[in-house]
Amino acid sequence: VSVVENMSYFDGDDGKRYFPFGQGSGKQIQDEFAIPGLVQMPIQEEISAGSDEGVPCVLSDAQSEVAARMRDLGSALAKEVEALGEGARNNSVKYNPNVHDIEVSLCGGGHDGEVGAEAFAVDPKVVRENDQSAKFIDQLTGKPIEPDFDPHIFPLEIIPLGNYAVQISWSDGFNQIATYDQLRVMERRQATAEEMHSPDSLMD
Repeated sequence: VSVVENMSYFDGDDGKRYFPFGQGSGKQIQDEFAIPGLVQMPIQEEISAGSDEGVPCVLSDAQSEVAARMRDLGSALAKEVEALGEGARNNSVKYNPNVHDIEVSLCGGGHDGEVGAEAFAVDPKVVRENDQSAKFIDQLTGKPIEPDFDPHIFPLEIIPLGNYAVQISWSDGFNQIATYDQLRVMERRQATAEEMHSPDSLMD
């Protein structure tokens, strides 16, 4: 639902905002796992004092910055629960061993809410090459690392992860999380004329 960066920052007496533990780690997790929300909690004495006294600062000072961040988190949770309850995202990602394709069917939406529904096929090798985890992305530079894997791998299992991603268990033991937004922009495989008329083909 949301990444929460606890003790993310504090505002100094000089009017500047400081991030003592650095910036970007929460955003990186958000992007890698397709988590829609990111909430940064400030470092404030009132948080600890409220816990010690048994009165949370969101109650003692409802207009505080901490209370505002907690409301943001609550709103994100309510939004995701509503989406699940309405079945708003009926996306499908499955492996077709007959043509060795990963078949993707996405309803309209995406993070920007302006993408139409579509169905397409992606080569498993392409999906694996586009893995966004630490295995294929240099965590210092953010640049892709040349992938090293058997090009003949195939998915053993593909399961949904919330509203925005799937987890793929590969034949070589690797587990990959692929977001629907990532799949949407991957290079697509063009079906042959024979496949287009096959009942097993997504492109029929």
